[in-house]
Amino acid sequence: MRTFVLRFALVTCLAGVTGALQQASSADQQVALIDVTAIKPVVSIGSPVELRIRLTNTSDHDINASASYDRDLNISYQYSVRTEEGSDLQPRAPTKGRAINGTSKIRNLRPGESAEDMTNISNEYEFTSPGKYVVQLSRVIAWDTGNQTVKSNEITITVTP
Repeated sequence: MRTFVLRFALVTCLAGVTGALQQASSADQQVALIDVTAIKPVVSIGSPVELRIRLTNTSDHDINASASYDRDLNISYQYSVRTEEGSDLQPRAPTKGRAINGTSKIRNLRPGESAEDMTNISNEYEFTSPGKYVVQLSRVIAWDTGNQTVKSNEITITVTP
């Protein structure tokens, strides 16, 4: 009887440790993947800088993948644009009194599903100097157990005179 109790306690303890490790592993897992590609990786000063965004649900539950646009800029994402030297490119100053002119797409993605969107980041950033710019997007994915910020891959845009 004593051997049975010790074995039972050992199995229960191991099951608890295994469960805790599985929960920690799933908490660290990204709920989505953001893949960004440039429509034209080399552009002239003053040309539009357009990106294709592919959002994929990598979780085991539905996620909100709605998109909102203002002047062809997908404002569902946050943007990081840096020069090749590492200096942050600042977004354009908001125009005082300008109304948002945009549209929205309401959608959910099931596990494994993807959605593609376009965005024109030259509506938010001025690429007025020749050089290379590193761009990365991020997005907060809201789901039933909390929010998770997901970052995209980094891409390089080359601006020529």
